[in-house]
Amino acid sequence: MCTRRRSPCGGLPQNFWNISVYIADACSENFLVGGGEHDWAFLLTRLGWLKFDHVIARDAWFLGVLVYIVAIGPADSSRSPTDRRRRLIQADTVAA
Repeated sequence: MCTRRRSPCGGLPQNFWNISVYIADACSENFLVGGGEHDWAFLLTRLGWLKFDHVIARDAWFLGVLVYIVAIGPADSSRSPTDRRRRLIQADTVAA
C-alpha cells in the first residue's frame, strides 16, 4: 500500500489529496501559508480559472485516488502469498 515506507507510489496520492484542500480554498483564502498571497488563488486568477477552484480540487483529489489504485493494483497481487505459492507450484510442475 502507499502508506508503507517502500511504497510503489511514494507519497504522490497523499500529495494530490492534500493539495486538493488548498485548491478548493482559492476563492475564500482561509489558508494562507507564509503570510503572503494564496498561491492557488494567484495561479487560478492568472489563468482565469478561479471560478473553477472546486472542480479543479475535486479532479486533483480524484487523480490521487487513481494514482493510488494503479500503484497498489499490481503490487498487491504480485506480493500476495497465494500468488507466490501458485507460481512456485507452476514452476515445479513445468520442471518435472
